[in-house]
Amino acid sequence: MLDLGSRRLIGYSMDDHMRTELVLAALDMAVTARAGHVAGVIAHADRGSQYTSNDSLDFCQTHQLRPSVGRTVSAC
Repeated sequence: MLDLGSRRLIGYSMDDHMRTELVLAALDMAVTARAGHVAGVIAHADRGSQYTSNDSLDFCQTHQLRPSVGRTVSAC
Protein backbone atom coordinates (compact mmCIF):
# COMPACT_ATOMS: atom_id res chain seq x y z
CA MET A 1 0.00 0.00 0.00
CA LEU A 2 1.36 3.37 -0.99
CA ASP A 3 0.29 6.55 0.81
CA LEU A 4 -0.16 8.94 -2.09
CA GLY A 5 -0.03 11.98 0.19
CA SER A 6 3.42 11.24 1.57
CA ARG A 7 4.55 8.79 -1.17
CA ARG A 8 5.55 6.36 1.61
CA LEU A 9 5.14 2.61 1.48
CA ILE A 10 2.92 1.88 4.47
CA GLY A 11 1.74 -1.69 3.88
CA TYR A 12 2.91 -4.80 2.08
CA SER A 13 2.62 -8.56 2.22
CA MET A 14 4.29 -11.34 0.26
CA ASP A 15 3.54 -15.02 -0.16
CA ASP A 16 3.36 -17.68 -2.86
CA HIS A 17 -0.36 -17.04 -3.47
CA MET A 18 -2.72 -14.16 -4.25
CA ARG A 19 -5.55 -14.88 -1.84
CA THR A 20 -7.58 -12.35 0.11
CA GLU A 21 -5.58 -12.80 3.33
CA LEU A 22 -2.52 -11.43 1.52
CA VAL A 23 -4.38 -8.22 0.73
CA LEU A 24 -5.83 -8.01 4.23
CA ALA A 25 -2.37 -8.31 5.78
CA ALA A 26 -1.12 -5.39 3.68
CA LEU A 27 -4.21 -3.31 4.48
CA ASP A 28 -3.84 -4.07 8.18
CA MET A 29 -0.20 -2.95 8.09
CA ALA A 30 -1.25 0.28 6.37
CA VAL A 31 -3.99 0.97 8.94
CA THR A 32 -1.47 0.35 11.73
CA ALA A 33 1.06 2.68 10.08
CA ARG A 34 -1.59 5.41 10.15
CA ALA A 35 -2.41 4.65 13.82
CA GLY A 36 -5.93 3.68 12.75
CA HIS A 37 -6.74 7.15 11.39
CA VAL A 38 -8.02 6.02 8.00
CA ALA A 39 -11.74 6.86 8.05
CA GLY A 40 -12.76 8.05 4.58
CA VAL A 41 -9.46 7.07 2.94
CA ILE A 42 -9.87 5.50 -0.49
CA ALA A 43 -8.34 2.03 -0.74
CA HIS A 44 -7.61 1.85 -4.46
CA ALA A 45 -7.15 -1.60 -6.00
CA ASP A 46 -7.63 -3.47 -9.23
CA ARG A 47 -10.67 -5.65 -9.89
CA GLY A 48 -9.11 -8.89 -8.68
CA SER A 49 -11.30 -11.23 -6.68
CA GLN A 50 -9.11 -10.81 -3.59
CA TYR A 51 -9.98 -7.08 -3.53
CA THR A 52 -13.69 -7.54 -4.18
CA SER A 53 -14.27 -10.40 -1.73
CA ASN A 54 -16.64 -10.20 1.22
CA ASP A 55 -13.67 -10.28 3.62
CA SER A 56 -12.06 -7.28 1.92
CA LEU A 57 -15.34 -5.38 1.95
CA ASP A 58 -15.85 -6.22 5.63
CA PHE A 59 -12.32 -4.99 6.45
CA CYS A 60 -12.98 -1.72 4.62
CA GLN A 61 -16.28 -1.22 6.41
CA THR A 62 -14.75 -1.99 9.81
CA HIS A 63 -12.02 0.63 9.27
CA GLN A 64 -14.27 3.06 7.36
CA LEU A 65 -12.13 2.78 4.24
CA ARG A 66 -13.74 3.49 0.89
CA PRO A 67 -12.97 0.75 -1.66
CA SER A 68 -12.36 2.20 -5.12
CA VAL A 69 -13.57 -0.94 -6.91
CA GLY A 70 -15.94 -3.75 -6.20
CA ARG A 71 -19.20 -3.74 -4.37
CA THR A 72 -20.26 -1.19 -1.83
CA VAL A 73 -22.92 -1.48 0.80
CA SER A 74 -25.06 1.55 1.42
CA ALA A 75 -25.86 2.49 4.99
CA CYS A 76 -29.41 1.88 6.12
